[in-house]
Amino acid sequence: MQADVEYIHTDVARTNEDENSPDYKEETDTDFSWLKERYKVELEKELYPYLKFLGGGYFELIDTETDTEGTKTGFKERTGRLFGELDLTNPLYTAGAAYRRREFKFDPRDMDSLKIFREEVSGLWNWKPVGLPSVDVDYNRFHTWDDGDTRDTVLDLLVVKTRYDYEEFSSDYTYTRNDQEERISGGGSLTQVHNGGMRYPRSFHGDRIRVTGAARLNYETLEPLGGGEINLPSSSPGAAFYFTDDTDPTTLTVVDAANPLTNVNIGGGAPLNPVSVGLNFGSPTEVDTLYVLPLEDLTNPTLATPGEIASVAGSFAWTVFTSNDQLNWTEEVVTSATYNVFDNRFEIRFAPTVDPPFIKVVTTPLSSTTKEIRIERVQAFTTITAEPGLQIENFTQTYNLGVRWAVTNKTTATYDSSFRRRTDDPFDQSKSTLTNGVGLQHRFNPRFYANARVLRSDIEESNRPDTVRHTYTASLAADYHPSLNQRLVYSGNHDDEGGRFGYGNSIFLRTNADVYRDWAVNFDLGYSMKNPVVGPSSTATTFRLGTNIVPHRTMNFSIDYLGSWDTETDQPSGFSHIARFRAFWVPLRTLSMSANLNLRKKQRDERGLQNTQNYSVSWAPFPDGLLNFVLSYNQTIDIQGTESKILTPEVNWQVTRTSLLTVSFDYGTIESDIEKRDLQQIRANFRIYY
Repeated sequence: MQADVEYIHTDVARTNEDENSPDYKEETDTDFSWLKERYKVELEKELYPYLKFLGGGYFELIDTETDTEGTKTGFKERTGRLFGELDLTNPLYTAGAAYRRREFKFDPRDMDSLKIFREEVSGLWNWKPVGLPSVDVDYNRFHTWDDGDTRDTVLDLLVVKTRYDYEEFSSDYTYTRNDQEERISGGGSLTQVHNGGMRYPRSFHGDRIRVTGAARLNYETLEPLGGGEINLPSSSPGAAFYFTDDTDPTTLTVVDAANPLTNVNIGGGAPLNPVSVGLNFGSPTEVDTLYVLPLEDLTNPTLATPGEIASVAGSFAWTVFTSNDQLNWTEEVVTSATYNVFDNRFEIRFAPTVDPPFIKVVTTPLSSTTKEIRIERVQAFTTITAEPGLQIENFTQTYNLGVRWAVTNKTTATYDSSFRRRTDDPFDQSKSTLTNGVGLQHRFNPRFYANARVLRSDIEESNRPDTVRHTYTASLAADYHPSLNQRLVYSGNHDDEGGRFGYGNSIFLRTNADVYRDWAVNFDLGYSMKNPVVGPSSTATTFRLGTNIVPHRTMNFSIDYLGSWDTETDQPSGFSHIARFRAFWVPLRTLSMSANLNLRKKQRDERGLQNTQNYSVSWAPFPDGLLNFVLSYNQTIDIQGTESKILTPEVNWQVTRTSLLTVSFDYGTIESDIEKRDLQQIRANFRIYY
């Protein structure tokens, strides 16, 4: 059992000035209040051995009001959910059934209210016999409708999986049936997917040679009901990446288990610099629609709900960019950008000029919301117009072969080959990719080792010229001393697209040194040149120096500088500078201070020197006990020159063993070239849990 009550009240006095009219001054006062109540009850009981029941309910109310000089706006949002589950578990099989019902009401003060209902029925059965194939059956039915008769959708999803392992051999098969019915429009679709594969590794000569073979077949059909426009998933789902600061290309992060996409926050508490999320398709891919799905977690009070996102969704400005190399980006024309509250996703549609291997969508986080809006997934689609009765078929074959040979104790050779072919009917589209790669690793002695790899890719695609791409990489590593090492890396590529040629080469040297205990230095030198098949030629000469110093266990300083001389065809040459300084000092267990300064200047950028600054101080005089007091100060200057100064005292009181009260007050100013805002905000949260 849990109960939460949270209240926020903000008073902002805004003063607008016009630099062209010194006597002009406009003052407005805005009061904002936000009340959230959340109640949750769960019951868990073991009815019989192996049989367990879980049930409960959840209710949440959000009430907001904004009053600007007597003009009031706001909304109420109510969410209720009931659920019940039965789970049967034993060593041989698992079974379960569940029912969930959710009601969501969004009631803006200046628009008609919207009430959404969703019912979910699910069942599962897993069988894991010894020595026989395992079987998993999972069924879900989702019924979503509203009280305005604008949406009535039924989705039936059936997934059947089987897997068989024998010694090193493994095989699997999955059948997926997705039946969606739009009861109001008469539309919908039926999607069926058959996916099967096998893998077999084998070792020879005392494990000195290892051969691995694998194959996978995927057959998918889509039958639209009623015709009209439908969104087809892109031929490649793409690998996700993101930029935490889209104006700085060094912040590129590839999504993996250690760096999830949820690190990207476009809501409250995020830095006010552009951020982006994107997909790497690996090859040119047709796409004209992107879905950006925020994370939804009803148990996390810091995340915005769909209703809260809907109230601010119109304030986001979305921009789509495509690229051939993930470095040089071209802006595409966005035709629409909307938020779908039913499915909790931003839908961005654009008019593509090319079929890109890389795509990203950029926006700037909102400072007007107190809740986080974290991104969970990005999906790409192609829009087609389907006639009634049309059946779309997709057949994909993938075959892989890998060989690893330990030639000596110091030398290892590898060979890998893969073939992938995809055909689409009735569009008569096909794409085949054949890759062959050879690699060599050699350790000269305990200090020096080298790697080299050559990869050839042959791509054949309907309505496109045949492409042959050669990729080369080589590296030499030297570990001179536990405190000193170097890495020299070369990479290059040569492309042939139907008689049109392109190439690229780069070389990079990194030196890492621990100059003294708690003092590390790294030094980079690099040069790259690109002459792509399409687009201008460019070169970049880079120099980077960074250091991290810990002069005392209570102090930590980091300095990083990156300089780059860039040239591009038909463009003036220019020098770019990026510098960062970070400092942390914790003189006492109760006192901590930090500073963060970023400087950026591009010679070809008319904006000149740009800087962001952040300074903070936190003091917690009573860190132990049931009553804690924290006083913090934060000063920030963002890339647009907006300066904020916020002082925040906070009290945390453990009232009883099962209840906690938190009260904080923000007092400060936010000032830019055209306006000044005086901010006063109080936040209170009371939580009871059993």
